[in-house]
Amino acid sequence: MIFGPILWIVVLVLVVVAAVALVRWLSGSSQGTGGAQGTGPSRSALDILSDRYARGEIDTAEYEERKRTLSG
Repeated sequence: MIFGPILWIVVLVLVVVAAVALVRWLSGSSQGTGGAQGTGPSRSALDILSDRYARGEIDTAEYEERKRTLSG
């Protein structure tokens, strides 16, 4: 009789842990990356700026100006 409620508690805990793991895996936050396009804390501002320049989102003048600002 005592094992019935204990088994249900164990099953409930496993379901909650599986749901949290699934949500973290789908959102990608288990890798430490967040934000759009995989920009995470491991990428520097200069890396992101260079990527934007390479994709053509900013022109050469804006790239050079922002690079000078970031460099100090």
